[in-house]
Amino acid sequence: MNYYEINLAIPVKSNCEVKIDTYPDSQVSATIPIVDPDGCYTIKSRFSNYQDLFKIVALNSVLRDFGVAKVKLYCPYILAARSDRRFKDNQSFDLKLVTDVLNSCKFDEITIMDPHSDVLPALLNRIKVVSLSGFGWESTDGFWSDKTLISPDAGAYKKVFKFAEALKIPVIAANKVRTSDGVPEIQFHGDVNGLNCVIMDDICDGGRTFETLGKQLKELGAATVTLMVTHGIFSKGTKLENVDMIYTTNSFKNFIDNELHENFKIKNIF
Repeated sequence: MNYYEINLAIPVKSNCEVKIDTYPDSQVSATIPIVDPDGCYTIKSRFSNYQDLFKIVALNSVLRDFGVAKVKLYCPYILAARSDRRFKDNQSFDLKLVTDVLNSCKFDEITIMDPHSDVLPALLNRIKVVSLSGFGWESTDGFWSDKTLISPDAGAYKKVFKFAEALKIPVIAANKVRTSDGVPEIQFHGDVNGLNCVIMDDICDGGRTFETLGKQLKELGAATVTLMVTHGIFSKGTKLENVDMIYTTNSFKNFIDNELHENFKIKNIF
């Protein structure tokens, strides 16, 4: 069996010719000039917007129409993963809408990374989840010898604790509480004075939460604050106040030159 990679994130890595046309009205059309019905195809894609979803669907449709029996999807970041429930009674369940479309493609396997919650794996068929320990965060030489992990909230604690346990390093949980006057406050369940702290989470969008965490950690005496986040959106820029170093992947986007700096490290997963 021949194996083919259609890499929409970094097209030069594809070993299969593909043409994607986007028309002025935003219509997406996919063409695969030569299809091997007996081959195994893997579509690799970012899912950073809904056009990406239509590219995935269109490519799968071409392959299935020509009788390809085995098609996989590698999509580390899934748009709408944070919308894992109805936030209002009259609001759409966006993640369910997305996963219904992906499930309709009947992929033989869908690989995702570090999902925001357990809802996404539960909604997707034939899912393969790559956890925090599956893409190299733990293998940075000597990095973890003097570090303490910080779980930023209750939702992240289970997977952060599991990661810390595997590396045999300490972990301190943080959670948001409301004071008597109703103002939200972050509390840390441990002494961070003098520690090199690593905040670990799945997504950084604007980064304000991590700036607040960093500020409070520094006020409590933390020596350094590092952010290690799987899916880096960084909609407000890649320099965060009170955060000394940032590690992320290119799961959501390719970072351009003016977003790169010496305190911002990227692990390429495409």
